Amino acid sequence: MHTDNCGFTIIEIMLAIAVAAVLMSLAIPNFQMSIRNNCMATSANLFVTSLQYARSEAIKRRQPVMVAAGAPGQAPGDSTNEWGGGWHVWAEGRLTDGSIADDGYTPGDELRVSTPACAPMMDETNNVVQFTYQPNGFIDRRGALEICMDKRGERGRELTVSPTGRPRVTGNDDLCSS
Repeated sequence: MHTDNCGFTIIEIMLAIAVAAVLMSLAIPNFQMSIRNNCMATSANLFVTSLQYARSEAIKRRQPVMVAAGAPGQAPGDSTNEWGGGWHVWAEGRLTDGSIADDGYTPGDELRVSTPACAPMMDETNNVVQFTYQPNGFIDRRGALEICMDKRGERGRELTVSPTGRPRVTGNDDLCSS
């Protein structure tokens, strides 16, 4: 009676492990770059969404609405990573005579608080830590944010905000090289 052994030889197992190791060494760096690009894109999209929300709220409420840098629990503008730690969207109050109260930020005034899940570097090129949308939908100043993961030569994202308050995201090879 003849029995067939259905197992693998040690040479076959070693060869399979070697092929798997070579494939993994090629796949892991590409996978890591994919994760980093996804993080930057997600953070940029979250910021664009917040800007669009602030713009629509300013028009709807007929009062200024601010988007200010600062992680949850921080006052806007107190962030060392500028925008990378998060941001607040909040509205100024209106007084009974219809004028706008510039009473500053107090916790709980937020319409929305956003925090990027992967904490990229998000620096505004002119160190602007607050954008204010006016009731007509225009913004008080234009700005540009550089979005990078760690400034080590990868492709970054540039988010620009026009004077009309419209944000635009573009990829940029030179941003994260410094």
